[in-house]
Amino acid sequence: MNSDFAASFNRSPDWKWKRAQSIVSGSGPAATPFWDTENGCQWIRRAEAFLQSLAREEDPVINNELIIMYGDIYTAWSIYTDTSSNYRFELEGMILARVEREELAVRIDIPIAAITAFEELFFDVRGKLESESYILNYVIGPDIQRLKESNVGALWKLFGYYQGPEVLRAVISRTVNPTFAMTPDAVGARLNEDIAGSFKISCAIAAKKAGGGNMADRQLLQLFAKVMEVDKMEDLSSGSSKGQIAEHIQAMLGTLGLSVGGIPKTNPLSDYKHKPVEPQFHELVSLTLTGEAESLKEAADFKFPIPTNRGLPTAKD
Repeated sequence: MNSDFAASFNRSPDWKWKRAQSIVSGSGPAATPFWDTENGCQWIRRAEAFLQSLAREEDPVINNELIIMYGDIYTAWSIYTDTSSNYRFELEGMILARVEREELAVRIDIPIAAITAFEELFFDVRGKLESESYILNYVIGPDIQRLKESNVGALWKLFGYYQGPEVLRAVISRTVNPTFAMTPDAVGARLNEDIAGSFKISCAIAAKKAGGGNMADRQLLQLFAKVMEVDKMEDLSSGSSKGQIAEHIQAMLGTLGLSVGGIPKTNPLSDYKHKPVEPQFHELVSLTLTGEAESLKEAADFKFPIPTNRGLPTAKD
């Protein structure tokens, strides 16, 4: 079935744009409300006029009507045809993550009218977000079954559609919950948290690749699986369980021949064995990979203040 019509089960996200192109080239029928819906017909006709103007002169400095009459379409078209960045893929991923147009306009700093034009002409999917099969097969497409690191568009769309905007932001920036280190003393803890967050993102991306990715990806997933396996040993004492996790991570890193900032020679949790602290996941990974975890050290050194006499009566009184 032709994928360039409104009612097609396999409708392409840019079906209106393709309809306009076919009309301008003379290979397609004119737009009508019956075939293209009222809204679709209006956008197709505007796109036709834009394409004809673009054919006369592509430079908006010379051809002012590209900006004056079709500014929203020109901006959307510029994003759609931009191959020098991943700007388009981020926008498409955020749309699949159900981010509203007003928020998108603020996030990527373009007018709402341009966001609307992009969705209408180049990524018309918002009305079909509940149709999972359609999104998987005709929006993300078959690349989902053979994902690679370079397949940014499909990867970001997949994370956006299923995990939401916050996870997508983390995948795009390779940073989990970014926060500023406001003092020099906070730098170490912030970097340790960033290492653990980046580790999780890398594992999540590797897990989406066909066959677990390349050798490095599979080694990373083996390390993560071992960490999670031991982390769930709740039948052991906290000290013993966390100690085994650290030992397993060390053994795994040694077996895989990986080196991250110098792996500690001794068990990094030995200093905390008799202290009332329970390392969190990011602290555990940081301890094992770097031998340090500032946030855990601060928690271990915490002491309750000594109570003072507030003037209450004593036995002597």
